[in-house]
Amino acid sequence: MKNLAIALLLLACANGCTPTSKPNTAPEQTEDVSLTNTYWKLFELNGNPVAPDSTMRSIPHFILGAADNKFHGNTGCNSMSGSYELKDPLGIRLSKIISTRMACMNTMELESGFLRVLEQADNYVITGDTLALNKARMAPLAKFKRELMNNQ
Repeated sequence: MKNLAIALLLLACANGCTPTSKPNTAPEQTEDVSLTNTYWKLFELNGNPVAPDSTMRSIPHFILGAADNKFHGNTGCNSMSGSYELKDPLGIRLSKIISTRMACMNTMELESGFLRVLEQADNYVITGDTLALNKARMAPLAKFKRELMNNQ
């Protein structure tokens, strides 16, 4: 009889007891930051800081459209656009990249590096409001900060 009582108690606990602590998982993101329809401002390229200055016509950035798999942005000198494809879980491929061809004396190296990174990136990671574009498991090729647009 004693064994039956213990078995019933264990069975009741197995069906009704819940753990008091959460399993150790990845840190929760406090805000839902979408990869698409977000203004991503470049702040680091190949490990080097990128700071807007007076020689730039625009802040280097890009925005991935959610509905059409197209992106657009600016290299700091020229406007650019292209197509993108997202792959599970965090894969990305930017292609068919085109840009205007204005000459900007002090930003051409930044522009060519930025365009090259967009072509090379094959995955991304969003941490808080920072986006990193990566190639394989190497160090991030570029880092971007989310900037709020007028409608956000």
